[in-house]
Amino acid sequence: MYNKKLKHQEDEMNTGVRTEFKTQEELITAIDEGKRVFWKNSNYIVIKDSVNQYLIHSQCNNNYIGLTSMSGELNEKLSDFYMEA
Repeated sequence: MYNKKLKHQEDEMNTGVRTEFKTQEELITAIDEGKRVFWKNSNYIVIKDSVNQYLIHSQCNNNYIGLTSMSGELNEKLSDFYMEA
């Protein structure tokens, strides 16, 4: 029951037409162009901050995580990132 409720809430947050990314470079380009990029659902917006760090920002609790590891690899699966049209 609990998982169904969470899934329903996530589905409600994921409304609209989604564009997924084929490469990490495509993802970075979209952020650089000022497009709204999300991870998993619309609570997690991907940003570029004032010192040019790419971060995933949780809007509900104001926490941040780096988009990539120190080696430059994504911290999360590419297939979980999207843009809404």
